[in-house]
Amino acid sequence: MNAKTAVASDIMTSPVHVLDGRMDVREAVNAFDEHGISGAPVVNEDGHLVGVLSQTDVMHWYLTREDELVVETDYWHRPELDRAPLPKDFSLVDTNVPRVAELMTPVVVAATADTPVAELARTMVERKVHRVIITHHGDEVAGVVSAVDLLKLLAL
Repeated sequence: MNAKTAVASDIMTSPVHVLDGRMDVREAVNAFDEHGISGAPVVNEDGHLVGVLSQTDVMHWYLTREDELVVETDYWHRPELDRAPLPKDFSLVDTNVPRVAELMTPVVVAATADTPVAELARTMVERKVHRVIITHHGDEVAGVVSAVDLLKLLAL
């Protein structure tokens, strides 16, 4: 494959793991880990592209959040807890977790499957993004071209 003549469909990842904007961020992070990805397109309930969520978006939220104790409790101050070990499989769950749609970047850098790879590379540099979502029929996700996909093409 020639980098000068290649188009998006030649190097894109497809099918693509997409995130539902209604899922919570923990589910998205688990999907990133499970699929070995650092970001994914976000779709609405109709399957239409509405944004992109990346690990950078999640880290920014995590590092800048200002949590408040929502429900006051004396749980940690109860004397019986000081003497007894915690039950097996005890864990704390952070319930103050936003939905993917709240953290995603709503501006999507997208192209079609016949877009030349050179144009995708220029777009990534100019827009300072690591992935371009490949769409068909306007807002349906067909694939993703990442910076790594471009590097693989050059390495061949």
